[in-house]
Amino acid sequence: MPEEKYMPKCPRCKRSLVQNKDTTATIAFYDCPSCHWHFAQEPGKGIHDRWLSPLSIALYSQIFEQHPEQTAEANAATILSQRPDLVPTLLSEISRELNVPTQQVSEIHDFVHASETSLRTHLGLLADALRRKTKA
Repeated sequence: MPEEKYMPKCPRCKRSLVQNKDTTATIAFYDCPSCHWHFAQEPGKGIHDRWLSPLSIALYSQIFEQHPEQTAEANAATILSQRPDLVPTLLSEISRELNVPTQQVSEIHDFVHASETSLRTHLGLLADALRRKTKA
């Protein structure tokens, strides 16, 4: 019997992932047939949310920031002006990831300037700012 190729588990629901046809030599893409989430993984790194996930959008403006924990208010204002429809989903996903971590968020955009801790702090402050600004 041929050996089955190991397929990683979904960080969200723990079921087996399916490799996506977009996979290349430098990045693997996975889809979860159970929870329908999409992931990516570069060689030597962990599985993380794929581009256009709520967390990738929330962190995109922080790629070149050295202190993302200081930019949450500005990021919230930008999100509210450009994509207010995303706010409920962003809040839900930020809360889920901060309460039950499933990935290294610093790998989503391959951050080189900011630490995992400062990015997670940014996400918490961003969620607080979005909540505060949407109640106003």
